[in-house]
Amino acid sequence: MNKGKNFFSLICILTALVSLPVYAAQSAYYCSGAYGDNNDRGLWDWTFTASSEKDASVQAEKKYILNTPGAWVDVFQCHSLK
Repeated sequence: MNKGKNFFSLICILTALVSLPVYAAQSAYYCSGAYGDNNDRGLWDWTFTASSEKDASVQAEKKYILNTPGAWVDVFQCHSLK
């Protein structure tokens, strides 16, 4: 039983050590823009957790794209909140 606890503790520690660098590389980015389709359009703003401005922009495009004909997304800006 004690070996099982030690093994589980080791796995938890290794998982934390591996995931820390990935998490540390992520930052909050504030992005704003517009979206729409052939029938409607609107403005949006949101905060994304991303590794770069480009990554935040890609996340924004995926979040706000509509599944309708003529759908589009424009990202006006993304900047770090640090």
